[in-house]
Amino acid sequence: MLGMVYYGTTAYYGYPLLEAFSKHHPDVRVSTITAQTTQIYKHLHKGTIDVGLTITSSDYGDEVERATVATIPLYAFMQTDHPLANCTSISLEDLAKQKLVLNSIPVDRPHHILQLFERHGIIPTDIVYLEHIDTLLPTLARTNGVFIGSMLLTAIPQQHHEFVEIEADDFTIDVALVYLKDNPNPNIARLIECISEIRKPSM
Repeated sequence: MLGMVYYGTTAYYGYPLLEAFSKHHPDVRVSTITAQTTQIYKHLHKGTIDVGLTITSSDYGDEVERATVATIPLYAFMQTDHPLANCTSISLEDLAKQKLVLNSIPVDRPHHILQLFERHGIIPTDIVYLEHIDTLLPTLARTNGVFIGSMLLTAIPQQHHEFVEIEADDFTIDVALVYLKDNPNPNIARLIECISEIRKPSM
């Protein structure tokens, strides 16, 4: 059983990965579910899925392994009437002065994006956390905030929004296959072997 995060992660990586796996192992049936990142990890620990394809910034515990599918840059995502929407790029200093909208993450660990800011000696103070990615667009409209995310968001139906490049090469996040170390399912390794065959989208 494979669990996949919604939107671009599934469309750009999940389906090509399943296609490559099916080509090599046509007799193996793979069931799939889609869910938010938090639910993917819950399913993983409950054993309702064997592997999850998700956006991840850490291993979320010693019992979890991950195989990186791609490392992709993060962008500032905002409404077109935002004062920064016409910029070609935005500095971390200017970004930290905005109301930042961040997606929630599983487990009690520092938020990946806030860790990236701290690496540069910058600490944003005005932050709104999403309960669900489906609330992103109305949250941006309500707060006039800036979401930090990847171009995978282009899979979300949207209008009147812009992506602006962030002036920091280390503002990236991984798309990865995550699984429990003690899971004996041999198809996990077979799925990982297919990573090199999928065509990575330009991000």
